[in-house]
Amino acid sequence: MDDSRPHSPTATPTGLAPPPSARGLSAGVLAATYLALALAPLVLAALASDGAGNPWREAATAVGMAGLAMLALQFASSGRFPLLSGRVGIDRTMAFHKITARILALFVLAHPLLYAAPGFLRSPARGWMILEIYFTAEQYRLGLVAWLATLA
Repeated sequence: MDDSRPHSPTATPTGLAPPPSARGLSAGVLAATYLALALAPLVLAALASDGAGNPWREAATAVGMAGLAMLALQFASSGRFPLLSGRVGIDRTMAFHKITARILALFVLAHPLLYAAPGFLRSPARGWMILEIYFTAEQYRLGLVAWLATLA
C-alpha cells in the first residue's frame, strides 16, 4: 500500500467522517434537560395555583409559558456548543432545533386560540368576537406583535 498521501487528522481508513466527539452530553441527558427547562415554568405555576381557575385559561397560559421557555431554549439549541452537540453531532442538534421550532410555532399559534375556545364552544360568533378583541384591542397590541413575530 502506498503511504505517500498526506493523512488528515480527521480522516479515517474508510474515508468516512469520524464519529462524533465523546465530549458533551448524551442525547438522553440533553432531552431530559430540555424538557425540564421547557416545563419548569409550568411546574412553578402549578405549585402557585389554587386549582380553581378556568381550565381553558390555565391551558392557554401554560402553552404560552412553555412556548416562551422553548423560544429561549432555541437560542441554545442552534449554537455550535461542544457541550450540546459534541457527542450527538451538529446534524442531530440542528434536526432537534427544527423539530422543536415547529412545536414552538404550534404552541404560539394555540396560545390565543385556547383563550377564545370557551367562546367558540358557546357560539362561533362569540369566539370570533373574543379573538377580534385579542387582536385589535390596544392593551393586547404588544402580545399581537410578539405573536406575529414569533410566527414569522
